[in-house]
Amino acid sequence: MHVVPGPNLIVAMGLVSDNGSSVSVYRGYNVSSCVWNPTLTCYEVTLTGIEYSPIDYVAHIEPWDLNHGAYTTNLSGMLLVAVLDSGGNAVRGTFSFTVVAFP
Repeated sequence: MHVVPGPNLIVAMGLVSDNGSSVSVYRGYNVSSCVWNPTLTCYEVTLTGIEYSPIDYVAHIEPWDLNHGAYTTNLSGMLLVAVLDSGGNAVRGTFSFTVVAFP
């Protein structure tokens, strides 16, 4: 399925909120689901009609905690997001993200 980019080539975006026991997606655009994977210690974000690959898309992650960082990778078409504390340890946390398509 080909996804037509939205404004400024945005193909997906949202706010992921995690209270430590459940994960919610707010203001999601082309986001099917987001779950915490305790084995990989990261979030698995499934995008609607998009098989995420860093070859075709760029993801920007913004942790809400100023002391946290983040990185992304992919697995089976999902966007994987790891939120890191100041010591570099993966933690659960709230973050916003955008995914844009290469033109």
